[in-house]
Amino acid sequence: MKIWQIDLNVPPHPWPDCLAWLDHEEQERYHRLKHRHDARRFAAAHVALRRILAGCLLIEPWDVKLAYSPWRRPYVPGGPFFSMSRSGDLALVAVSHQPLLGIDVECLDQAVEWSWLETIWSPAEWRRLRTMTNAPELLLRLWVRKEAAVKALGLGLAQPLSQVVVPLSGQTGPNGARLWLRNEQGSHCWRVYDLPTKVGFIGSLVTARPVARESLAVHGFPAAGD
Repeated sequence: MKIWQIDLNVPPHPWPDCLAWLDHEEQERYHRLKHRHDARRFAAAHVALRRILAGCLLIEPWDVKLAYSPWRRPYVPGGPFFSMSRSGDLALVAVSHQPLLGIDVECLDQAVEWSWLETIWSPAEWRRLRTMTNAPELLLRLWVRKEAAVKALGLGLAQPLSQVVVPLSGQTGPNGARLWLRNEQGSHCWRVYDLPTKVGFIGSLVTARPVARESLAVHGFPAAGD
């Protein structure tokens, strides 16, 4: 397991060549974005992803081939497994040789209203949350944990967030915490880890198996000298 955080405020000079690395699906999403700033950040994240995967596969970035699940989740046939999330000018990428991993990041400057999140809680979570002081930062953190779990499952909006039960603590700690997910295949006990991200952001990782503490370090990308 290795985790990177990517600064999406990149200089303009590499784009004429690097944009050609993106496949048809990525190119279409890039051109659908109405705001130039959003499009550049999208491209920066996906170019960085290809560089990261290329390093894992020992090939060139333009030779990385992605396939897509029925829910449009990208993956590398034969591995490695990866998950990517972006918010504002930051992206997080996790790569592992173990399947079932999901990562999510959100910017803390987003307004969070309790009423927006009423439908995402399980009955058990709702009973506890009603007795707590629900600061916007805590609500956003819980949302990020749930989103990471749904990404690990790979079903997108087909998985109701109310069937993902996350720890309601402010921090999970270095050893993570248990997370319960229910679907048609039964009930699963996974692990959720809050990540040390850039100031102003909240990030979480969800895996089906425990992760060694040293593997939860978040590396800057590109590394110095790249």
